[in-house]
Amino acid sequence: MNTMSTSIGRRRSPSRRVHLRKSLLTLHVVTAVGLLGSVAGLLVAATRAATRDDVVDAHAIYELMAILPFTLGIPLSFLALGSGVVLGLTSRWRVLRHWWVTAKLALLGATILLGALVVGPTVDTLVDGTASAGAVDRDGAWRLVVVFATQLVMVLTAVILAMFRPGGRTPWAGPSTR
Repeated sequence: MNTMSTSIGRRRSPSRRVHLRKSLLTLHVVTAVGLLGSVAGLLVAATRAATRDDVVDAHAIYELMAILPFTLGIPLSFLALGSGVVLGLTSRWRVLRHWWVTAKLALLGATILLGALVVGPTVDTLVDGTASAGAVDRDGAWRLVVVFATQLVMVLTAVILAMFRPGGRTPWAGPSTR
């Protein structure tokens, strides 16, 4: 038996680092796409609640919407953010070297800020306003729809940027390492 035939029969196993990177990338993709689905679901719910004449129905939807961001949106947002930053720091793309990575970071940050500054308080106001079977705050209800639609566009744009990687290097990129 010659050395050539034994080396062909064996495959080198990928390093631990490759497995770790693929696992981190998988976590990042799954959480980003999960966030996309979560925001899409909240947009549908917000639209449904905004178009209800029955305040009791709207109240039930807003109560559900008060829970979903804490169980899905916030964890998925921060997992996507954290895994993305770690991927950026440990890859050739870096975090601020390329426009597409920088844009993804900004879009996810803006999505989180919109959730914290607008979605949370607006949903709380709508839950309180519909609790006594009073009138639905139509302005607040439609503001919520617009915010979720904006978040959906931002998260979808981040996913598209990851797929196509457009643009060049940022001014903060420094000298090329390739």
